[in-house]
Amino acid sequence: MTDLSAQQLAGIQKIQAWYRDIQLTGYPRPFRLFGYAGTGKTTMAKSIPEALGLRNVVYGTYTGKAAHVLRSKGAGPVSTIHSAIYLPTTSREAREALEDARQELAELEGTAAELSTLKHDVAKHALVTGLGWASVVEFAGALDEVRERMPALEAAARQVGWELNPESEWAYADLIILDEVSMVNGELARDVESFGVPVLVLGDPAQLPPVEGGGYYINAQPDHLLTEIHRSALDNPITALATRIRESTGPALGLTPNDKIGWSVRHAMQHDQVLVWTNKRRWSLINGIRKVKGFPAGVPVAGDRVMCLTNNRDLAVFNGQQFDVLASADGALGPTLTLKDEEGVTRDIAVYSDGFLGMDMQVQAKNSGAGRGGQRMLATFADAITVHKAQGSEWESVYVVDDLAAMMSATAKKEGRERAIRQARQWLYTASTRARQTLTIAGRQG
Repeated sequence: MTDLSAQQLAGIQKIQAWYRDIQLTGYPRPFRLFGYAGTGKTTMAKSIPEALGLRNVVYGTYTGKAAHVLRSKGAGPVSTIHSAIYLPTTSREAREALEDARQELAELEGTAAELSTLKHDVAKHALVTGLGWASVVEFAGALDEVRERMPALEAAARQVGWELNPESEWAYADLIILDEVSMVNGELARDVESFGVPVLVLGDPAQLPPVEGGGYYINAQPDHLLTEIHRSALDNPITALATRIRESTGPALGLTPNDKIGWSVRHAMQHDQVLVWTNKRRWSLINGIRKVKGFPAGVPVAGDRVMCLTNNRDLAVFNGQQFDVLASADGALGPTLTLKDEEGVTRDIAVYSDGFLGMDMQVQAKNSGAGRGGQRMLATFADAITVHKAQGSEWESVYVVDDLAAMMSATAKKEGRERAIRQARQWLYTASTRARQTLTIAGRQG
């Protein structure tokens, strides 16, 4: 087993006792292993299978980005929670309707082919009336109607949803380890736990409290908390800065003038992800970035990156999931986009236009419940996202727009200075720990 610190070994002993208790009682309550950035949660998690003498241990994350990061750290097998426990499915009714229409169309086209061989109207009339049609005109109208219905029926039969997969490999695992669990909500957690397999979760209590139903695992006391920052971790400037932020007590949040640079749209565009405080700032950046790219305002096009805003089981998409846009086709309620997700899967998904038309339209659409079910996704541009939306994921390079002064001022007026500093500290710590290789904190625009 990898050399572990005394604090990590103490955690391993608690996990061993927890697992033994499960074997005796049959009650697989989750084990919460929490720790700050640099405390070696992942290193410890990789040692757990050996410590418990288990062979079949699986690892899961909320986002594809986080899964990639965990794999790069040597854990495995790793997959997103959604791809591991849900089975993509299309509507049986839609498939049956398509098959019926195809059969009907084949019969009608067979009759049409036979009609084309007849030269006299009397013979044609006799053929169609013998098959139950009043006239050749009525037959032709029926043929046209079926042909017109086919594209919609084919599209409906291709729509993908998800259902819990009782034969998931996770159902046969000895242990499930979930990383970056801040975005996991109660419904998703219950589905994971429905297999009856012990679940161990990794989280960081210093991050922002999750919003929109997340936090099923993180909003509770840990079974073991890692607090000792490894010296090797502090050699990483991002971890060192994140630790300074987390341990700060005043409004400076541990930052020095050298930790920040001036704000620039073009510099922001050189990073994998831009993070902001408010949706107002996010939309300002989105419009600026897309203008530099030469993309049309309010319309997603090939080359864009978009983000889902709600969980939608009918479409098998989830809140915070990001996609690259490969192509876009116009539609009445919004375009149909050809999208590639973070795991490289490509599919066509219809989206509402509202999420791309600015902050007010996006908020109205979300408040209306759009995209929470059905065959149309509520999405928005992902050139910049809020730190809350970034929870549970990581990128190689992250650009953080510093709106801390405005954030603390607004919070202090409502909840007091101490609460303002605490919130700002959690926000900046969460933002900084989203970066793996490059972190830029930039002074706010204007």
